[in-house]
Amino acid sequence: MTGVRAANNMMIEVEGSLIKRLGSYYIGQRKLSNRRSRMIPWEISNDDTYTLEFGHNFVRFIRFGGYVSIPVGAPGPFYDAVNVGGIMEVATPWTEDQVQELKFTFANDIMYIAHPDVQTQELRRYGLYAWDLVAMTTTPHVAFSGTLTLTQQNNLITADNYVPVNKDTSYRVSAQFADGTESLPSPIATINGDTGHPRMTITVSWPAQAGAVRYTVYKGNGGVFGFVAYTTATSWIDRNIAPSFDVVPLDSAWDFGPGQFPAVLEFYKQRLARAATRARPQSVWLSRPSVFSSLFKSIPSQDDDAILFTLVARKRQNIRHMVQMKSFIIFTDTGEWVLRGANGSPLTPATAEPDFETSYGRHPILRPLPIGNRILFVKNVGNTILDLGFEYTADTFKADDLTRLAKDLFKHKSIVSYAYADYPYNMLFCALSDGTLAVMTYVREHEIWGWTTMATDGKILDVSAVAEGDLYAVYFQVEREIDGVKKYFIERMVNTQSDRIDELNYLDCSLTYTDDRSFTNLVRVSDTQVTLDIAAHGLAVGAVLQYDFDEYDTVRMKVTGVAGNTLTCAIQRVSAFPTNLPTSGTIYICAKVLTGLSHLEGHTVSMLADGFVLSQATVALGELNLPDHFARVHVGLKYRAYVDTLNIEHQSRVGGYMFKTVDRVTLNLTRSRGVYVGNPLSSRDLVSLESRDSSDNMYYPGSVLDGPYETGVHIDWARQAFIRVESRDPLPLNLKNIVPDLIYGDD
Repeated sequence: MTGVRAANNMMIEVEGSLIKRLGSYYIGQRKLSNRRSRMIPWEISNDDTYTLEFGHNFVRFIRFGGYVSIPVGAPGPFYDAVNVGGIMEVATPWTEDQVQELKFTFANDIMYIAHPDVQTQELRRYGLYAWDLVAMTTTPHVAFSGTLTLTQQNNLITADNYVPVNKDTSYRVSAQFADGTESLPSPIATINGDTGHPRMTITVSWPAQAGAVRYTVYKGNGGVFGFVAYTTATSWIDRNIAPSFDVVPLDSAWDFGPGQFPAVLEFYKQRLARAATRARPQSVWLSRPSVFSSLFKSIPSQDDDAILFTLVARKRQNIRHMVQMKSFIIFTDTGEWVLRGANGSPLTPATAEPDFETSYGRHPILRPLPIGNRILFVKNVGNTILDLGFEYTADTFKADDLTRLAKDLFKHKSIVSYAYADYPYNMLFCALSDGTLAVMTYVREHEIWGWTTMATDGKILDVSAVAEGDLYAVYFQVEREIDGVKKYFIERMVNTQSDRIDELNYLDCSLTYTDDRSFTNLVRVSDTQVTLDIAAHGLAVGAVLQYDFDEYDTVRMKVTGVAGNTLTCAIQRVSAFPTNLPTSGTIYICAKVLTGLSHLEGHTVSMLADGFVLSQATVALGELNLPDHFARVHVGLKYRAYVDTLNIEHQSRVGGYMFKTVDRVTLNLTRSRGVYVGNPLSSRDLVSLESRDSSDNMYYPGSVLDGPYETGVHIDWARQAFIRVESRDPLPLNLKNIVPDLIYGDD
């Protein structure tokens, strides 16, 4: 490929070719037009994923290209989920401004949501329509009910010749439950007694605790207690057992009250890490293992106690994000830290060792994106993307600037949202402050990355990507002006692996009409008539049907008679009529009037119908009238896609001051249509590239451009010459390479 100067609404494939990006489908409108919202992806499992729209005091749920709604008659309970305006949502405590600052982490069916001014919340999923939002507690351990009773037993006999020496001895008891959790210890009970002789004992008894499967007895003095026994009974006899301080009771917990709520959450080593309260923005608290809501510690400290540490460096280390990888990465506004156990030991309160690694600094809101063994993140300046990874040769973490060769795309702009879509794109989508997208193809293991731009008739405010089945879906929040009114749409990038041109949608904010039905008992009555059965078809005489043999071979028929489920049809148009028709299959109901387009009311739209480009039309009363019946129709907003080469020079005649022109150009294309080529700075318009079959119009669905095409472009003589390849209509453009024929002049 000749070097690319610019590529708009084109995507770079991993192999190096450029393809026109697909359009977007209309999902719905933002709930509140006067308040911002934000989209967050949540992948619970491979087949259960959501895009959540968080707004002012609400969250709504998008799944597989549509808003979730609780259907009429669905069995409850739905917990906090209700339908509002026909869309399922859950009420939340966060305001519009707070939503922009929320930080998230996930564990199976629970989303943990943090904001420094609101108590941490858990959004719990019990089913597709069952959701609950609850405040997270930091005291998950059940309180011990009741108090201990201590009794001294003195069974000495004269022959023992033992004189008791009483001293204060204290006890505590905790309950153990089937799920592995432990209650808080009982209140301290103290007795002035003696257990120095086998016949001098102290009995400790307590009330039974609901749900307990066993009890742990602790013994001590001066506030320090150690393990002495496990028992399933509600009493235990102390026969001068010395306590072991390898197992001790829970003592106290760090508390997150008002003004002390964490701003950042993440999991590591089966612990939930909380960080960055208003009062302590440099501190991190890690829960007890597997008890994520517990911040309890013990005296003396135990390996499974909650952990607290504070980052200390020359500059203040305000914690912005944390990411769980093989190591635990902590991003601050001025640097990056790695948390490990000292000398490779397990992570405990005594071994937690945060190390300062790099000093790039992290954007306060935009979360890091783990991709393979690298982490993409936006620097605190807001328009530079780095990828951080461990470099074994240097034995340290290192980050590369992925925007260094595309600085013009980010000049005077900042990144407001970004998302990475894996298969089939391998692309990072960055929404910029001017409403456009910068898109990077990124395959780190092959050292591949390259940038293009995307633009639409409006401003892209937010972007999110989530796995949906085998493919990644990319969602946009877009501000558009429709018939003089600003509207805010949620849209989903067209996501199809089809090779049929009539199924490829190159229109934004679009909807697609298609109505396929199953048919049986098709009988060819004559060359001009068939009968077939369609259950519950609802069709009348005059309806038009279409059967597709392949991408271009179709049979068009008109209903001339209706008898129950049996339709009699007259053949109207045949591109290929096989001798042996299938007796069953799928047939399409053709439409001449499209409805349901109220979101584009009063706006001029473009259409691709059965692979034909139709004239633009204006939506009126949510409807469009078509010039004919069509089986597949895409309706939406057109966009322009183009590729500009770098200035072209011949190796032996490099000279920016010589006059030159491009006489002819050869394009290597695959399955493209409606392609123009030339120089936009020339006085002559771009040249239309025709199909080799001159009898075909370039807009005809069968007239695809495959293979190398040579055409004259005849651009003006200039000191700087470059080539533009452009797609103006909602048609595919797949460009492999460009070979120009350059001519130099004498002056």
